[in-house]
Amino acid sequence: MEEIKLLDSIPSNRCCRTVLNTLSQALARQARVKDNIFLPSSQWQQCKLPVPQTSSISIKSCGFENLHQGINKCSDFTISDLRTNYLTQYNMLVSSCSQFPHPSFDQACRNCTEEIKTARDQLIKQLLLDNTDKDMAMCGLALVILVTAAKMDDPLWVKDFYGCLPALDRKADLNYIKLDSLYRFSREEIISAMDSSNKVRLGSGSVGRVYKGVLPSGQVVAIKHIYESGISESFRGEVDCLSRIRHPTLLTNILLTENLEPKLSDFGLAKMLGIEESKVFTDVKGTTGYMDPEYVINSKLTCASDVYSFGIVTLQILSGKSITELDLDARNHLTEEAKDVISGKLPLSHFGDPRLNGNLNEAAFYSILNVAVLCIADSSKWRPTMHVIFEELDKVWQNTVQNVVRVIFTDLFLLY
Repeated sequence: MEEIKLLDSIPSNRCCRTVLNTLSQALARQARVKDNIFLPSSQWQQCKLPVPQTSSISIKSCGFENLHQGINKCSDFTISDLRTNYLTQYNMLVSSCSQFPHPSFDQACRNCTEEIKTARDQLIKQLLLDNTDKDMAMCGLALVILVTAAKMDDPLWVKDFYGCLPALDRKADLNYIKLDSLYRFSREEIISAMDSSNKVRLGSGSVGRVYKGVLPSGQVVAIKHIYESGISESFRGEVDCLSRIRHPTLLTNILLTENLEPKLSDFGLAKMLGIEESKVFTDVKGTTGYMDPEYVINSKLTCASDVYSFGIVTLQILSGKSITELDLDARNHLTEEAKDVISGKLPLSHFGDPRLNGNLNEAAFYSILNVAVLCIADSSKWRPTMHVIFEELDKVWQNTVQNVVRVIFTDLFLLY
C-alpha cells in the first residue's frame, strides 16, 4: 500500500481517503448545526462511522484518532470564528471552490486547491503555529470542512469537490503531485471502485473492456481493463493525449452527461506523435465497425470519414442494437437492414428499437433513418456534409415539435 500524506500533511495511505472523506462530510453536517468544526476528544474516541467498501480500515488504523479539539488552535475553531474573525478571504475561498461543475475540471480543481493551501498557510502564519504536519493537517482539514458545510446541499458539487481533493495529497517521499498531472490510483483503489463482487460491464473495444466504478467521493467513473497484448501501448498513449488535449476534434466515442448533453471522449483511434497539441495522425485503431470503408483502401481520414461514423452511431441508436462489440459482420448486417427499410424491402417496424414497443413517431423515425443511410454511402462523394445533416435533423425536430403542439391544442379544444 503506497504511503502518502493526505491533504498534504496527514501520514496515511490512499485507501484511507475514503474514511477521511466520510469523516469530513460528517463533521461538516454537525458544524452547520453546532458551529464547532471538530469534536471534543471524548466524543471523537467513541466515533464509529459506516464507511462504504472499507470494512478492513478504521479511524484508528488510518491514523485519524487525533483529529479532535485541543490539538492546536485550528482544532478549536468554530465556523463563525473562521468566517468573521480569522479568515478574511472566506468569500474568496468559497467562491474559488464553487466552480464545480465546470467545463474544465482541471482548472476548477486547480483554483480551489490553490486557494485552500493559500488560506491554510495564512492561518498558520496568523496563529503563529510551527507549520508542522500536525498544524497543516488541522488547519487544512478545518478549511475543507468549512467549504463543505457551505456547499453540501448540492450533491453534484460534493462529488466534484471530493473528486478534486486528491490533488492536495503528497507522496511519502515528499515529492508533490503536480496539480496539472494525472492522479495515480492504486490497485486497491481501482478494485474497490469496481466492486469485484458485482462488476458492471459497460462495453468493450479493441483494447479492452470498460466497467463502471464508483470513487470514494461518490463520483461515477469508467474503468478500462486492458487485454493482455502489446496493444496496451496505444492505451498509454491515449491517456497521455487526454491529459494534454482540451479541445478534441475527432468524432470517435460519445458520452452523455446527467442532462443528456453529448461529450466526445476516448482517443483510442488516434496514435499521436509528440506531446504538443498540434495533432499528427499516422494510424487509426479502434473498433472496426465504425471505420470508413474508404480508409481501409486509401488510409486517408477525411471529414466524410466522420460522417460515416456518425451514420453508424445513428443507426445503432435507432435500432437499439448493442454498440459494445460492433465488428464488420455486425456492421454490415445493420447497414443492410437499414437500406432495405429505406428501399421498401422491409417494414419500418423491423428496424426500430424493440424496447419502444412500436411507440414512435414514424415520420420522424424514417427521416432520421434516411439521413443515416446517406451518411453510410460506400463512396464519400455521396455522403452529406455535417452542415446538411444538422439542417435535416433540425427540420425533423421542428416538425415533431409542431405536431406535438398541434395535438395538445386539439385535445384542449375537444376538452372545452
